[in-house]
Amino acid sequence: MPHNEEWKPVTVKSKRPKKTIKPKKPSKMVDDDIQQAVSSFVAIKNTDGRQLFLDHAQQLMDAKSIENELNEENDKETKHFDSLSGQIKDKTSHLFVTGDIRNGDVVKNIRDSIGSVDLVFTSPPYNADIKYDEWKDNLPFSEYKTFLQDSIDSCDELLNEGGRFVINIRDIAMGTGERYPIIVLLHKLLCKKRNYKYRGVHIWYKGREESSFAWGSYRSSKNPAIIDLFEYVFVFQKDGKRKQGQDDIQKTDFIESVIGVWKIRPVKKIFGTGKKNVAQHPCPFPPELARRVIKLYSQCGDTVLDPFGGVGSTAAGAIKAGRSSVSVDISAEYCDVAHKRIEKEFYNSPMQLSVIRTK
Repeated sequence: MPHNEEWKPVTVKSKRPKKTIKPKKPSKMVDDDIQQAVSSFVAIKNTDGRQLFLDHAQQLMDAKSIENELNEENDKETKHFDSLSGQIKDKTSHLFVTGDIRNGDVVKNIRDSIGSVDLVFTSPPYNADIKYDEWKDNLPFSEYKTFLQDSIDSCDELLNEGGRFVINIRDIAMGTGERYPIIVLLHKLLCKKRNYKYRGVHIWYKGREESSFAWGSYRSSKNPAIIDLFEYVFVFQKDGKRKQGQDDIQKTDFIESVIGVWKIRPVKKIFGTGKKNVAQHPCPFPPELARRVIKLYSQCGDTVLDPFGGVGSTAAGAIKAGRSSVSVDISAEYCDVAHKRIEKEFYNSPMQLSVIRTK
């Protein structure tokens, strides 16, 4: 039988954490990188290999240029959205649940704690053999489909009528160069089985910095591989009448959000020295992605559920949007990281945090 242990909600006090002043990196590191690149180039003996190296070097330069552009845009957006009323100032509550969303006890604990939710936003595992803490991400495709179905069914139990179900995902690689169009499965599980309405898709463009060497047949028409620089954000709506509430999205934010393509810098970077994944998770999405979804598809006082909460990106986005949240993950480590992250990043916010363990 699962063991249930609930921590009492605590109000986070406005206590500023101590700042750690990090020394600037010496310029010698840059010289070392250049010397290493030159040495690597000289070590390549064949012409094709050197050309490949030069092509990739140009790709790195292009990616850096686009990354700088994205950084400038994100800095402007952050300053703009931080100045909006109703952001981070709203009193919210955030529940972190360690457990499997497919487990009936998890659903019951959430319902007993908060009742129901008004929005589901999540990014489920892509079955791409990612090394998660406690999840086998290389299931046979038939098992993966069952996993998605059971997870969606549990979320549907908690979602209010008329609520949106938003999924960040990409097409599934089948291991032979073939891809499965994930919208086919999602439409079947949500629209055909549960009478949801499909409302459309946002394209999350992540920039060239997410590029890689996975070209397939290099400079050959035999089997070139398409490099994904984007992901889908599919929007579904549950059948029934949506409750009446108050919206607080501002004009500029609304106009930017209803555009079909969202250019948002990813958390995890591929290229460059020192670009490490500091989020303690193999594939986190940026809180801005969650904030944009939550602000556009929820109302004041609403609660959002993320059944694959990871290290708290949805919770962070919910706080920035002035909404409450529930984050579920089978990894106790990820849940602990998420809880501590929210405490640290939003120490000056009027919110309540609580934890439920069902493992």
